[in-house]
Amino acid sequence: SLLDERTAWATAAERRFSFLAEANALLSASTDYGTVLTTAARLTVPAIADWCFVDVVEETEGSVSRFAIAHSDPEHEALARALKSRYRLDPSRAHGTARVYRTGTPELIPELDEAVLEDIATGDPEHLEALHRADPGSYICVPLRVGGHALGAMGLISARRYGEEDVALAEGVAHCAALALNNARHHTSEVELVRELVRRASEGQRVISLPRKQA
Repeated sequence: SLLDERTAWATAAERRFSFLAEANALLSASTDYGTVLTTAARLTVPAIADWCFVDVVEETEGSVSRFAIAHSDPEHEALARALKSRYRLDPSRAHGTARVYRTGTPELIPELDEAVLEDIATGDPEHLEALHRADPGSYICVPLRVGGHALGAMGLISARRYGEEDVALAEGVAHCAALALNNARHHTSEVELVRELVRRASEGQRVISLPRKQA
């Protein structure tokens, strides 16, 4: 009935508001750049995603650093951390961080197919295999901005089907993270902030190889 639909909508809206209020409180409590982005990724799993990553773009070097990763499965998280920790930014990519960074608008793919997965994996067979193992159903990628400057993007992958309301929620988390970063950076410029995050991401890289299938 119409009343049931409106009640369900109001209940869902209240849950989203409560989630963002809690996220804002947790993120604003930290003044450390790395902690803010890591917390932002952790907050989404498993609440609204099975897998979340935060990419930071260094324009001068033309590179993308995967700064934070969270996964509902510890084994998959370890594999995800080893894949694409740093790669060249290809602005022509049709999906993912490159597209969101280029356009400044969020991306929603309600149902992932093989072509999209291959584009997200940027030609890396191990990355593609990891995506297949995660059995993703839907994908969201939203821009991350600090002080009007595009810092990078936050991506969410889930087995369930995402919709526009999920995009709004992801944008809300990214906005809360951006506000926390903006408060934490004090007199640091946006460019210096990006370079600091890229440096930390590089120092935190770990090499983990996917197990090979036996012949």
